[in-house]
Amino acid sequence: MAGIKYTRDALTDIPSVEKPQDHIRGALSSAGMAISFLDETYFTTSWENWQKVIAVMNPIARNFKWTKEKFDCDNRAHLMSSLISVMFGLTTCSPCYCDVLNVNGKQIGYHYNNVIVDDAGNAYLWDVDNGFNTVKITSSTPVMGNWSYRLISIKAF
Repeated sequence: MAGIKYTRDALTDIPSVEKPQDHIRGALSSAGMAISFLDETYFTTSWENWQKVIAVMNPIARNFKWTKEKFDCDNRAHLMSSLISVMFGLTTCSPCYCDVLNVNGKQIGYHYNNVIVDDAGNAYLWDVDNGFNTVKITSSTPVMGNWSYRLISIKAF
């Protein structure tokens, strides 16, 4: 708790803006994925501020060791979403389920990562398990590194 409080107090310059469900729906319209909404409104911030949040969260995520079937991609995506909500009051970093494709378009597995929606209505894929990378979502299969991600669904909570 002390670490969460310290981090929250140190980053008080991150304002949040309340947005309706339609804000998230609009940001993800090009992705063509299913969205489960668990709230009526959501809290977000600018992409510049999200980059500050990500810079804080990436080292935290490194401290939670990936463990097959015990603490793997789905657990980590949910943890990041929950910690960001607790620490920053931001609720537009949703766990995202997707297919992972290689450079030839062949499916090589399934994966969970996070989708971030900023206050301007842009959506970004953030993968804490694959180099902590982010990429703007402009289609249903954003590319990061040698993989493309076929976005299937998110749970906004």
